[in-house]
Amino acid sequence: MWSRLRFLSKPVQNHLRYMWQPISSSNSSININRYFATSLASVESAVIEQLKNAEGVEVDKVTSNCFFDEIGLDSLAEIEVLTALEEKFGITLTGEDTDEVRGVPDLVKLILSKVK
Repeated sequence: MWSRLRFLSKPVQNHLRYMWQPISSSNSSININRYFATSLASVESAVIEQLKNAEGVEVDKVTSNCFFDEIGLDSLAEIEVLTALEEKFGITLTGEDTDEVRGVPDLVKLILSKVK
């Protein structure tokens, strides 16, 4: 099956292989969402959805390229958004991880790096 996907780049091929791994039933604590929510588009849409639901955010300004200060996201709301995304993707984000996160592109990149 994978030989037919030669037109895709190696990172994309590897990502597809990872997404289609069988899920082991011996590990009952596995987060199934983690295996199916690893594409760039799905992570980006989840981040945007969480931002739109955050308190004090100007919903009409939330885009895939926006920065948190542009949309009115305060530090408390940011923590709530990060916590919700941690639960959704089954990952742990430390303060060191999120220090450099200033907008949607940074957060999407961080989540994708943690999910893999």
